[in-house]
Amino acid sequence: MKKKPNKVFTPRNPTVNPAMYIERPTLERSLRRAVDGTQHILIHGESGCGKSWLYKRVLEDEGVVLTAANLGNASRHGSIVTEIENSVAEFSGAIKTGYTETKEAEISAGFAKGVLTHQGAYETPHIDALERAFQTLRQKAGTHKCCLVLDNLESIFGNSKLMSELGDIILLLDDPRYAKYDVKLLVVGVPEGVREYFSRTENRLTVTNRLYEIPEVGSLNPAQIAHFIETGFIQELGCRLGEDMARVLCEFAFFITGGVPQMLHEYCLELAYLAEDMNDVIDEPMLKTAAARWLQASLSSSYSAVEEMMNDRSTVAGRRNQVLFALGQVSKDNFNYSDIEEIVRREFPESTEGKTLNISGILSELADRENSLIKRARKANSYSFVDPKYRMCIRVMLENCGQKVQKLDIRSIPLLPEA
Repeated sequence: MKKKPNKVFTPRNPTVNPAMYIERPTLERSLRRAVDGTQHILIHGESGCGKSWLYKRVLEDEGVVLTAANLGNASRHGSIVTEIENSVAEFSGAIKTGYTETKEAEISAGFAKGVLTHQGAYETPHIDALERAFQTLRQKAGTHKCCLVLDNLESIFGNSKLMSELGDIILLLDDPRYAKYDVKLLVVGVPEGVREYFSRTENRLTVTNRLYEIPEVGSLNPAQIAHFIETGFIQELGCRLGEDMARVLCEFAFFITGGVPQMLHEYCLELAYLAEDMNDVIDEPMLKTAAARWLQASLSSSYSAVEEMMNDRSTVAGRRNQVLFALGQVSKDNFNYSDIEEIVRREFPESTEGKTLNISGILSELADRENSLIKRARKANSYSFVDPKYRMCIRVMLENCGQKVQKLDIRSIPLLPEA
């Protein structure tokens, strides 16, 4: 029986389709070795790049028992240990805080004999909340390996108290009272949050010595996207997709999503719904229609942010619009004004020939605006996107029409196909 599109492509869905998992041998091998190692583990990658899918798949294959604590909740509660307690609560029963012991002794008085009964009450040694959580996890795991995931690291890097608490927890790796439970920490976050955390941690060197960092979880490459497209559209949905059309789809999907798995799922879900309405046939015009609907459904806030940065219609050349278009074309994570100027001159030769463009000034002005798309990077005179979604949004919403940039009006796009 053919599957429904939302059972194949599952963005932000806790129940995922295992057939759509894309293997990443290098990352998987590194994570397996880290699980077998003696240090805690650090996984980092941009939002939507598949960090959760990666560690869940690998740990499941390795038979590792895991539970996840959300550091976003820790920020809300004001305590990482409290969130850890909450995350293991489902595994714990009554906590044994003491015990009673009854002893019987035989006594004799002349020829009569009897039994003297004595009952004593004793308290077990007190253990703190974190050790109790580790104890619970170890009891749950038995002889299996055990991991405690601390997700969304970036949510606490602005909180010095929580950052210090996390550092203290990581340092307990060498404390026999906690190490005896053999619970491995798996810290997960986005790259910027990871760098910020380590730069602000007072005991940075001692913390990093106890963490094993696997390579960054990045975007999918074109070959992986090709496998994703074939599995999802041909094998799972049974779409009629010729070799040439499959190649065009792969190239287009890679360009607009940047190979980010979550975005790829979102875009392909829109395309799959279109294909369902067209008797499982996919043609080239449908690719842009699906992109427009994806923009409307998933990137509307990014669309509004880009729209606010654009030139008024009264401008002749629309230089800022050209710069925005060029930002969508740049492939580097960090870029400078010369990267953008090269693209602007290449894409709009007639309106730029022999003219001083002041690209550096435009980029600086954009970065200084409230709720900007770009920010100054750590490297001098370079910039990066505040959120990779902005680049994807620009690639879908802005088009080079001769020497001017045209904006796709998402308000005119029907979410459902016309009758």
